[in-house]
Amino acid sequence: MVTIGMRSKGRAALCTLGLTILSASAINGCTSSAQVSELKKQVASLQGKLAAVEQGQHRRDAKPPSQEDQLKLVKERELALQSRVDKERASENKQTTQVGRERLERALRIADERARSRGASGSLAQFTCYATLCRAETSHPSDKAYDLFVDAAFGSGEAGEPLYPAWVTIPRVQGTSTGTRTALLYLGVPKNLPPLAPPPKDVKPR
Repeated sequence: MVTIGMRSKGRAALCTLGLTILSASAINGCTSSAQVSELKKQVASLQGKLAAVEQGQHRRDAKPPSQEDQLKLVKERELALQSRVDKERASENKQTTQVGRERLERALRIADERARSRGASGSLAQFTCYATLCRAETSHPSDKAYDLFVDAAFGSGEAGEPLYPAWVTIPRVQGTSTGTRTALLYLGVPKNLPPLAPPPKDVKPR
């Protein structure tokens, strides 16, 4: 005989999943050992799904990290990545640096044209690739130009493809009194990227 104990919350969770809850009497009425074995398997499966539901509910009920904790995590991430850069300074990859620079500069150009920056333009103040990562510093004439740069470089890019298809961490974005933005980026090393096609003649503003 198999006894199944379900808490009320567990039953509700299973019902929301569209699962059938087996009762002890249903199992007791089975005379076939094969049927009993199959029901035991179903019970084990249901218990596993219930545990997953309750675990997911626990994650949803957990409090999100405070802003202070989030800033602390970002700073720790920046320090860890900068430590990697410092260790790899002697192993600059000049070819990869050139390829990555061209792509980020294209993204800056697209962003400025879409943002209608009125003569002001973004710039790539520093960009270097090493053995396992790259580091960049950029400036942008406005918040909008910065957002469009991120989208062009790492989001929709040109024709729906990011210009820089690699991971990116942006731990620091700072504003100035004139409305410009500067950003610090750590990026994955771009690999096997084809040469850039000529830029489109017209870039539609957004």
